[in-house]
Amino acid sequence: MATIINGTTGIDKIQDGSIVTSDFASTVPLGTKNLIINGAMQVAQRGTSFTGVGGSSVTYTVDRWAVREATDAVVDVSQATDSPSTDLFKYCLKLDVTTADASIAAGQVCTVQHRIEAQDLVRAGFGTANAKQLTISFWHKHTKTGTYSVGFTNHDGTRGYPAEYTQSVSDTWEKSTVTFTADTTGTWATDNTLGMIVYFSVAAGSDFHATVGAWTGANDFASANQVNALDSTSNSFRLTGVQLEIGDVATPFQHMPFDMELARCQRYYQIPFGNGCIGHWDSSTQIWWGVRYYCEMRATPSVTLLNTALTIRHNGNKTSSGSAIYFTELSQTGASVAIDGWTGGTTVQFAVLRTDKSASFSAEL
Repeated sequence: MATIINGTTGIDKIQDGSIVTSDFASTVPLGTKNLIINGAMQVAQRGTSFTGVGGSSVTYTVDRWAVREATDAVVDVSQATDSPSTDLFKYCLKLDVTTADASIAAGQVCTVQHRIEAQDLVRAGFGTANAKQLTISFWHKHTKTGTYSVGFTNHDGTRGYPAEYTQSVSDTWEKSTVTFTADTTGTWATDNTLGMIVYFSVAAGSDFHATVGAWTGANDFASANQVNALDSTSNSFRLTGVQLEIGDVATPFQHMPFDMELARCQRYYQIPFGNGCIGHWDSSTQIWWGVRYYCEMRATPSVTLLNTALTIRHNGNKTSSGSAIYFTELSQTGASVAIDGWTGGTTVQFAVLRTDKSASFSAEL
């Protein structure tokens, strides 16, 4: 016996205990709908505070979120325990101005960026006749009121789209939603390289300005109405709950379990080296280990040494000195590590390495 359900639930009927529907998938989120990784700012493998961020380079802070501060200002960046009371977030990304810049030149810019892997954007169909609209929603809490920009560019900056949102009340959490037009032209990558950059402008010079609400053939992601939120050391810029999804409607934020969000972040950055690696003595003064990443990384990563305070246990003994560390045979899944300058070992004898955060592996876009 079938029970027919009428209304707006998206369920056509329940038949023999099973749901029968033609549009169930469109009404109930299946999989990960958010193209943004760590939109709730909950993962922070690099740390929770970053002081003196300035210069023209991009600085990664809270996982998957980068800051480019290319003005005369300097900012501190942190994972702050500040969030809108009407939604279930714990953290936000916060910029505090420590050195102000009251006048932004044409080529100067300060942005918070999120870089999306191209193959994750394939389902949007950009650059094809079947391109789909995207909608971004987010919470913001800025000290300076007025018009701000959220913008989008492709991998090489040959397509750009500026949009606007407003901070109406100073230092108050407000939610904004922007739907932007599908781009049926231009070149959009479809592999594991950079696909799209999402920009939240703190300040932006005229070189980055263009008509709001339309695609351009340049690296334009800001409005001419963009405020200068770097003009006072009293200013803060806060952001959380960022969701980018296919379609012209902003749906409720998809909260991810922490372990799943961490794993998504570790495709681009992780610190796997040193947590109980088992290796062997290759000679009386050199030890080799094999490092297996937590998950396959986006590309072959670069390595940064974080800590040289290493502890080696072998044959019941413990030593804690070494003159050099080498990383070789890097791949998307693992690496080989050698340390010179150790004593007391015997060739082929096993050794266990234990240390805290001795090296990071980065495959950021």
